[in-house]
Amino acid sequence: MRKSEDKQDPDSSSKSNTACSPTALDDSTGSPSKRSNSLMGRLSLGGPRHPLDAHGYRHAKKRLRKAAVEHYRGLEVLNNYRILNLIGFRKALKKYEKITKNSVLDAYMNEKVEPSAFASGAMVSTMIKEMEDLFAMRFERGDRKKALDRLRVGPLIKTHHFSTFRSGLWMGLSLPAIVGGTFLCMNFFRDCAMVPF
Repeated sequence: MRKSEDKQDPDSSSKSNTACSPTALDDSTGSPSKRSNSLMGRLSLGGPRHPLDAHGYRHAKKRLRKAAVEHYRGLEVLNNYRILNLIGFRKALKKYEKITKNSVLDAYMNEKVEPSAFASGAMVSTMIKEMEDLFAMRFERGDRKKALDRLRVGPLIKTHHFSTFRSGLWMGLSLPAIVGGTFLCMNFFRDCAMVPF
């Protein structure tokens, strides 16, 4: 069986090797393709070679950045949910203590709530920190402060909108024209009233 594998067609193996080699021949001219030479220098992974598209790369990077920000904000929401659950447990147990006059808050929290997975924020905090580091390294060239500014949600309330500015601008430009037109009309009618017919 091995002998039959060794007797493979030598042309088929050389064809597959030349298709991906940096000295692949251009179909139309028979000379080495410039595109394959430049791509081989830039690509280090095996597999099919595709021309690098700058527009496609920017679009993919923008989509990846958006997905990373969305993922980070999801982690923040998860962490806030975890904290809210812990506060809810504490408040419910305080209410229970107040009504029954039994001191169970510390015992229940230590025995049931603290050992649970959602009470420990270690995993979520680790994921948040890793996401911050990856985002800073990949999208902000290592600038952690800039990455945190982009990742963290700030106040989304806008106090001034462009439409407000635009309407104020038009009103500011039209008000002197209206006043000037009114003044000219009044002068015109006053002058016409003085002239006898």
